Amino acid sequence: MTVTVLLAMWGAFISSGLAVIKIWETFFKDRLRLDKSYLLTGETGGEHEITVANLSSVPVQVSSWTLAYEPKVFRWKTKRKDVTPERYKVGGFKIDGHSSHTLLFGGEDQFEWGWKVQKGRNLCLDLHIFGRKKPKRLIIKSKI
Repeated sequence: MTVTVLLAMWGAFISSGLAVIKIWETFFKDRLRLDKSYLLTGETGGEHEITVANLSSVPVQVSSWTLAYEPKVFRWKTKRKDVTPERYKVGGFKIDGHSSHTLLFGGEDQFEWGWKVQKGRNLCLDLHIFGRKKPKRLIIKSKI
């Protein structure tokens, strides 16, 4: 083997390795990863709490959000029921990398929940994020 063949093989190896690293950074490291936790209380005067956690290192800017009971799969007769409080209809929030944001629903903002209200629906939190066409949907299922 000549020196040029060895250098060509070395260059192909290095460029392939750098391409793999770039693909990993683009599709896996810097992707949007959100998770949720929730506490839905049935107590009078208690507060519902939904926490949205940003698991990635990239900050997320939420332009607006909605909370609604959405029909489950294959439930065409079931209607959507929006439970987003009026004061939250406009406005968003920012979640820094590896941090969280808590949404509190107490007093007049508290919504009904349980099997009677659900009627074949899932409670869904839709986050409209800057730079994305579709909202990020987090399904919040109660234990009922």
